[in-house]
Amino acid sequence: FHYFPYLPWELRARVWELSAEPRVVHVRTVEYDGNPLSDASAGKKQHKAVISLTPIPAMLQVCRESRNLGVYRQCFSELQRTPEFVSKASSMRYIWSNLDLDIIDIGPRDLRDLKLVAQTTKRLKLER
Repeated sequence: FHYFPYLPWELRARVWELSAEPRVVHVRTVEYDGNPLSDASAGKKQHKAVISLTPIPAMLQVCRESRNLGVYRQCFSELQRTPEFVSKASSMRYIWSNLDLDIIDIGPRDLRDLKLVAQTTKRLKLER
């Protein structure tokens, strides 16, 4: 639609909001020690990263206006763990999600792992 940029902002914003579709977002955490030369099974894992194989919503890849609207947020970075000597800003990982629409699939994880994000999560899928 070539005239979309000429529509009033309120109408464009409403179109972007309505284009968000419910998804199942797979959220996993992976623990590792941060040293590629060490034995993966030995010792305590110092790092915990949050990962998801769920694709980034198409709406976030369309244009700056759709990204800046805030329909999707950067979520689940609270589940990470990094040692004190690592810059948290440089190693920050997150998953794009709309917590009002998306179903968060945590797989066979223990619910205690999600304490930090429990209040914001509205739709949760569990695996036994």
